[in-house]
Amino acid sequence: MRRRRFGDLFEQVVSLGNLFAAAKKALRGRGLKMPAVAFAADLETEVVALSHELRSGSYRPGAYHYFEIFEPKRRLVAAAPFRDRVVHHAICRVIEPVWERRFIAHNYACRPGKGTHAAMRRARVLARQYPWALAGVQRGHVKLAAPPEAPRVRDYCDRPCGRMKCAASSPTSPASLDGAIWHCL
Repeated sequence: MRRRRFGDLFEQVVSLGNLFAAAKKALRGRGLKMPAVAFAADLETEVVALSHELRSGSYRPGAYHYFEIFEPKRRLVAAAPFRDRVVHHAICRVIEPVWERRFIAHNYACRPGKGTHAAMRRARVLARQYPWALAGVQRGHVKLAAPPEAPRVRDYCDRPCGRMKCAASSPTSPASLDGAIWHCL
């Protein structure tokens, strides 16, 4: 694969304009949380210091704060310090346009204007268009089995489910690869 250069991305990341915009984006939705308020109270000094640390190579990420949430399922979350969030946003503001042009149209993860709902709408269209069996195991892993190996989902249905039938009520059918079928496409 041929490598392409996109100019001096580092200089774009550490520019004051980019860091101010990144700080504004990181502050959005933070409300009155203390680290965000403290950063915003002395915004110019913080951004200039961050730019200097990044340019000189003395910037070091802070320690993450770990906490557990229980909705929609139990999981451990690692939250970066607010200064690090500003750096994350600064990096994303520069590299996102570069990456976005290179992604395929049907990649929906962590992209502006896309996401879970857009992915599910597209999956519905594809499920109606192609006779493939789409199955997901309980850990969230998704398998797509293409014809001729996979049976048509409609051939293994015991009950209607929306516009198409599903294999969820027939756990022994070949269409139910490892368990839970996405039967509401």
